[in-house]
Amino acid sequence: MFFLSNHRSTETQDDLNQLSGAIVDAAVNEGRIVRPWLGLKGQAVTFDIARAQGLSRPVGVIVSEVYEAGPADRAGLRRGDLVMSIDDREVFDEKGLKFMAAIRSPGEVAVLKVMRGGSERVVRVELDVPPGVTEAELVLLQGRHPFTGAEVAELSPRLAEELGRDPFESGVLVTRIMNRAFAWRFLRPGDIILSVDGQSIQSVATLETALNRGSGRWQIVIDRNGRRISGAITL
Repeated sequence: MFFLSNHRSTETQDDLNQLSGAIVDAAVNEGRIVRPWLGLKGQAVTFDIARAQGLSRPVGVIVSEVYEAGPADRAGLRRGDLVMSIDDREVFDEKGLKFMAAIRSPGEVAVLKVMRGGSERVVRVELDVPPGVTEAELVLLQGRHPFTGAEVAELSPRLAEELGRDPFESGVLVTRIMNRAFAWRFLRPGDIILSVDGQSIQSVATLETALNRGSGRWQIVIDRNGRRISGAITL
C-alpha cells in the first residue's frame, strides 16, 4: 500500500513536547488536565471515499457529527465536510485530528483546510474546552426502586473526555455501586442509564423523578460497553 507511510502517527517529538507543556501548564493553573477540543466526530477516508472526492490518495477525516454550539459548530463546519489538514499538517484519522487540537491551548485558533462539495476552503476554529464539569457531582441513588445504592453522575463532554469515553455520549453514568446494594442485580459501574419507562434520561434529576414515580415496575434501557440492554424490573 503505497500510502502506508502517510498513516504513521503525525505526532512528532516537537508535538509531544508541546503536549507535555500543555499538560504541565494545566496542572499548574487548574490542578487537572483539560485539553481543548474541536467538538466533532469523524471517520478516516477510505480508497472509495478518496476516489469519490477526487483525491489521489486517502487523506483527511470526514465529519460525521458536530457538537451543537461547540467550536466546530461555531466555525460553520457540518456533517460531510472533509478536513484535510489542521495548521498545515495533514490528518488521516480522528485520533490524529484530536491530537493536533489537544496540543493547542483553549482560546487559540486552529486553521483547518476543508473540502466541501468539491471546493476547498479554509476554516478558522477557536478551540475551547469541552463543556461540563471535570469533577462531576456524584449522587447516591436512594429510595424504593431497583437502582438503590448506585452512585451516578451526569455525562458531559468534559467528564467523558476525562474518563476516556466518547464525549458525544449522553445520559447518566454509573460510577460505582455500594457493597451489597440492590442495584448490583441490574447495574455495573460504567453503565449508562439511557431511559426509564420510555423517558430519555439526560440528568440525575430526571432519573430520580422517573425512578421514584414507579409503581413497582420499571422499563429500563442501559448502555453497557456499547451494547444496549433493555428489560422490565419488578419489585
